[in-house]
Amino acid sequence: MRIDLPMTPNKWQFASSPGMPPKPNDDGAGWMFAFPSAPSLGDLVTAMRDDIRSASGMTVTYGIEGVGSPPVFVPTPPNTETFVHLLITSQNGSDRWRSGGEDLVVAPTRSVGFTLDPNNWFDPAGNPANSSADSLAAFRALLASPGRVGFTFGVHLSAGGAEFHCLHFAIE
Repeated sequence: MRIDLPMTPNKWQFASSPGMPPKPNDDGAGWMFAFPSAPSLGDLVTAMRDDIRSASGMTVTYGIEGVGSPPVFVPTPPNTETFVHLLITSQNGSDRWRSGGEDLVVAPTRSVGFTLDPNNWFDPAGNPANSSADSLAAFRALLASPGRVGFTFGVHLSAGGAEFHCLHFAIE
């Protein structure tokens, strides 16, 4: 199984992200957005309706470009880390699981992947998907019928400027 997610900005939307535009911008190779200086960045998602239980994981290729003075990322409360996480949610967003984190650093291109192993996915309280029989069943049900996939950030800038450029996102 391989699903390449669309890289056209109009297929993506910011959710739970007050102060952000509705969609990212086109950058010619994919899409991009500027990190905010105020605590506002949350989820950036696209629709996913395919059963992904047989997939082994998700991979993403992205870059973070500094703009002006060097960026300083800080967590947006209640977050305590400056990571980006991959995200799988239900159609209405009530059931959500995030991958382990990837530290945000300025780099022209990075490729990261997370397997769909329940050890690597966490509920909003930080419990792994295999922490209980009910959690594991909920995670597997979401893989069978997801609503949206994408990113969750929980960071903003305290100094400098930075842009996030997404070049490729696949479920394999």
